[in-house]
Amino acid sequence: MSGSKEVNEAVGATEHDAEIAQLERELNQPSEREQKAQRLAALEAERAAKRQAQHVAVAEKRRIGIARALGSIRDQLDQDEQRVVAAGEAYLAAVKTINDRYEQHDKLLAEDAAIADRFGLGASDLARAPAPGVRKAVLAIYDKLRGLWLAERTDNYKPQVEQDESGLLQRRTYREIAGTPGYEIIMQAGLPAFPPLTARQEEIVAERTGNAALRAGHARDQAAALAAEVGRHPGRPS
Repeated sequence: MSGSKEVNEAVGATEHDAEIAQLERELNQPSEREQKAQRLAALEAERAAKRQAQHVAVAEKRRIGIARALGSIRDQLDQDEQRVVAAGEAYLAAVKTINDRYEQHDKLLAEDAAIADRFGLGASDLARAPAPGVRKAVLAIYDKLRGLWLAERTDNYKPQVEQDESGLLQRRTYREIAGTPGYEIIMQAGLPAFPPLTARQEEIVAERTGNAALRAGHARDQAAALAAEVGRHPGRPS
């Protein structure tokens, strides 16, 4: 350890000063194990950063694909809308046609009955056709149509989350998009870490741990007391 110039001149340097200084410098240098640990940490950080950049690049590429797919889906939805409207119009026209046809059917029967009544003719043996509303095939398709619904929204893709061991923190799991390329990309990159506990949350965890230890201690005390009681009265049922 070096002192002031005045002290050095008064005391004088010794033959060991240089060696002592060298040893101090060597001792202050990190050990080989520490150097390797530092190098390992640097390599791991570099690898993590590189992988993160690769994952980001893949994710951005996938988002471009999603944008293109959405454009195609929107066009197809517009075409689907036109097909639904056309099919609905066709159904309405078909219903009107069968109802109008049945009106003609009943009008002819009524005409025949009127002529028979006016001129005293015998009753006709004309067969009456089933009405549209009682035809099984028509009712079957009508029931299917009544069961149709048009989507206004979907709740199938709400963000999915999970909690940590404490139950105080949560993070996204992205399970709502499981089976998609995006989910595979996310799983390859790994889920983000849970956020750190706040000071209050740490207090809650500590309180829980203390209460659990206290309950365990009470249970051990009760078990020991019961064992002692049984020992004092071996013939008494526990």
